[in-house]
Amino acid sequence: MDLQRAPEPLDVAARLADIDQRLARGDTRMASIEADLASNTAITREIRDLMDAARLGLRMLGGLGQVAKWCGVLATAAVAIYTAVYMLLHGGQPPSK
Repeated sequence: MDLQRAPEPLDVAARLADIDQRLARGDTRMASIEADLASNTAITREIRDLMDAARLGLRMLGGLGQVAKWCGVLATAAVAIYTAVYMLLHGGQPPSK
């Protein structure tokens, strides 16, 4: 066995054609991956925007909840003060319905 022999010219041409085919398939695969990545990036941006909008909405609802809580506290205090004044002015009887 002679390991030092040079490849035949047809063998070199076939190998180069095979390499060219592999490179072409690699280019096609890479283009497909880049397109998928661009699509994935766009979807990720949309999801991030939706999450930001939802976060803002929840913050607004939290703020409205705080306002409602304080309105309830103030209304309860106002009713208690009204009832106390009414009872003082009307001989200790709470207002009837």
